[in-house]
Amino acid sequence: MKQTNERLCALAQKGDAVALDSLIENNKSFIGKVANDLFRSMNLAQSGLNLDTDDLRQAGNMGLWKAVPKFDAARHEVPDLCGSCHPQRHDGHGTGCLCRF
Repeated sequence: MKQTNERLCALAQKGDAVALDSLIENNKSFIGKVANDLFRSMNLAQSGLNLDTDDLRQAGNMGLWKAVPKFDAARHEVPDLCGSCHPQRHDGHGTGCLCRF
């Protein structure tokens, strides 16, 4: 039975390393999709920034990892980790910033 992100966060906050690994694994395809979408929509291949989708996936995984201790299950709230994104992108639907999950 697949556990929810909220439940896995709660377990990971209590030190459950398996829950943290499961959380990252369960969100791998979502993070990959967002990374690919950002890479294309921002035309990063031509940007000269020397980034690829693997870099964006890694940033997404790190954002998820950093969000775990800050997640408030009682409020069902995911923190804005980067602080530099536009508020309209933080709609909880996976668009824009990789710090959301």
